[in-house]
Amino acid sequence: MAGCESRWPAVASVALLVATSCGPDDSVEVETANSTPTSTAVPSTDPTTTDPVSTDPPTGVVDIVDDTGIISATVPAEWSDTITSPDGEFRQLGAAADMDVFLATFGEPGMLILSGDVDDGDAAWRGALDAAVQSAREADGCVVEEELDYDDGIYRGRETLMTCPGTPTIAHFIAGTNGPSDVFFLLGIVRAEDDIAVRDLIVDTFFVD
Repeated sequence: MAGCESRWPAVASVALLVATSCGPDDSVEVETANSTPTSTAVPSTDPTTTDPVSTDPPTGVVDIVDDTGIISATVPAEWSDTITSPDGEFRQLGAAADMDVFLATFGEPGMLILSGDVDDGDAAWRGALDAAVQSAREADGCVVEEELDYDDGIYRGRETLMTCPGTPTIAHFIAGTNGPSDVFFLLGIVRAEDDIAVRDLIVDTFFVD
């Protein structure tokens, strides 16, 4: 995505603003390429390509934790460039092979988790996800390929899969809350088209509370 500057921070700032200001009826309306009802299952295969997709977990992985000790995840070992310090009142944890490139484009694999304490986690994650998706669409022409309800037994919310012109990657936005609905999170993962395993690795290991 040559010429794009600070794309992920732009998405994050809009998402966090909406997360703390929107109520259940104030979320941004997002047009999607998928007009059918959303699935209740988290995807285990890549819905955007018919090419073979790797489901084997990466062989070299590391556990990372943010500076507050609250957010944690397991990521590929080559994602050694990390962000662990809070962004204002919000906690964050990010990892990529080159964080500067990851933050500037949807073409570099990596991940970023943003999380905060809120009064209404359901309203917060809905607003954050809608804002993040809308920002990606407007800034980079990204297209929503699929939306799915998300529930891993600890957190519940929604997962949105996007593709962006000129990039050989898939972007996942997962937003949700915990049981008491007093925390929200927005998890962004960019992966190669044939590497669903890295998405599964992060989703199976992340915690935000």
